Amino acid sequence: MKIPKVISKNGHEYILVAKCNENLYLYKDLLYGYKETFTKFDLGLITEKGNMISTAKKCGSGKI
Repeated sequence: MKIPKVISKNGHEYILVAKCNENLYLYKDLLYGYKETFTKFDLGLITEKGNMISTAKKCGSGKI
């Protein structure tokens, strides 16, 4: 998996600053300069695993 250097999220563009840990990356907003962290899930590098229907039933959802 290659980590993207520049991403576009929430209407802003971010540039990679540093890797915080195995699943967390620090990005800097190109427009305002503030920093924000994103996980691999936020970046779309991994997807949620598991059966969504069984998860919904465990949470007490009604009809699916």
